[in-house]
Amino acid sequence: MTYTIQDCTPGTSWAARFRVYTWLDLDGNPTAPPQGLELGQTPENARIGEYTSLGVISTRDLEHQLVRVQDTASTHEFVVNNTDIWDIDTVEWAN
Repeated sequence: MTYTIQDCTPGTSWAARFRVYTWLDLDGNPTAPPQGLELGQTPENARIGEYTSLGVISTRDLEHQLVRVQDTASTHEFVVNNTDIWDIDTVEWAN
């Protein structure tokens, strides 16, 4: 079955694939923004790029069409537009 963000009921754990533009290290993994850069200076070990992953949905805002996801690969949290999530499904937690 194909789910939408409107199908995500409170009390059930949901996950989705998502896309976000963020700071990435040279391997393409999310990283903290570079510190201490001067205007026009290019960071040596980071870049802004598209990051795609799987995340557990922690909060959804239907009014503003936003979803907060906890990335399963990096544990970073991202706020993502509803148009940038797909493959929504329930989470089956393993013991």
